[in-house]
Amino acid sequence: MLLVYVAYVLVGSVIMTAETVTSAQGDMGQLQEARMRTMINLSIDQVVDNTVYLNVTNTGGEPISDFTHMDVITSDGVGEPLYHHFTTGALSSQTWQNIQIVPDYVHPGQLDPGEVLTLSVTDTYRPVWAQVITPNGVYSTVLV
Repeated sequence: MLLVYVAYVLVGSVIMTAETVTSAQGDMGQLQEARMRTMINLSIDQVVDNTVYLNVTNTGGEPISDFTHMDVITSDGVGEPLYHHFTTGALSSQTWQNIQIVPDYVHPGQLDPGEVLTLSVTDTYRPVWAQVITPNGVYSTVLV
């Protein structure tokens, strides 16, 4: 009886492990596919003192909606680059803010293909370059 019980536990563990690995591989495939369909183009809208207004155009086929995991990196060319995270409140030297998405008709609040996100980011000094990184790791860089 003990032998049957041990065999049952071992077979159950092997089946559960195989299901977990298969599920994880499927999820990784979906993430990789979404990354391949994501493309952005970055351009300067305007620069006011130490604040840069950037236009992020979604030129790919994948919507970008998770702004909390989208980062902006700026550098003044002298010190270490600054990493800015998304905020809906007041700007600080470590945050960027969503100004507007144009046109924002299809899915309000997310950056659909063909739409342009205007964002602002403030650095300690006037930045010389900026980089925007999407939640799935796709990035674009522009000289200010």
